[in-house]
Amino acid sequence: SVGVTLSHLLLLNLNNNDIPVEASDALECAIQKSTALEVLDLGNNKLLEVTSKVVKALQHLNLIKKLNLSSNNVPSCVSEELAAAIKSSKCLKKLWLYGNNLQSSAVVILEALSELSTLKVLNMNNNQIGRESGDALVSVINSNIELKELRFVSNELGTAGGVRVAQALQSICTLKSLDLGDNIFSQDVSSELAAAIK
Repeated sequence: SVGVTLSHLLLLNLNNNDIPVEASDALECAIQKSTALEVLDLGNNKLLEVTSKVVKALQHLNLIKKLNLSSNNVPSCVSEELAAAIKSSKCLKKLWLYGNNLQSSAVVILEALSELSTLKVLNMNNNQIGRESGDALVSVINSNIELKELRFVSNELGTAGGVRVAQALQSICTLKSLDLGDNIFSQDVSSELAAAIK
């Protein structure tokens, strides 16, 4: 049966398909049945109208390791549900959420990520989260000491947040790729970043 097949699925890639609203129920059902799923790529689908159902279904994926929800116009009203899904996934290693304009609602997502210790790649570019994201991002860095890639472009961290993030990064020895562009930094952040990458 389809249910049995989906229960053994490890990877599902539906990137760049412009998934229509009419497919939201079927997509929710497919994700819920794919309990063994380790990789889910739903990037570039403009999922605005179907995101709530998809995010609720994600809470069934306890084994997910790689999740891509980038460029989907994810509405801020589902941030709490997405945070709950992240908390239930104790294996998450890579998360792409760039280009969703989550604004300040993304702070709860960062707080959920700070409860993990498995994260290696985080891309939250272009979400205009705001200055309140600084402390939450520091917590993510402190909890995920094997972080290899961090992309946080265009999130309006500001100088104070940038300094705290740069200081936290000094304890990460595994980092290979860092992009904090367009975050309204002053020279103080540059000094701290220089210390972090020595």
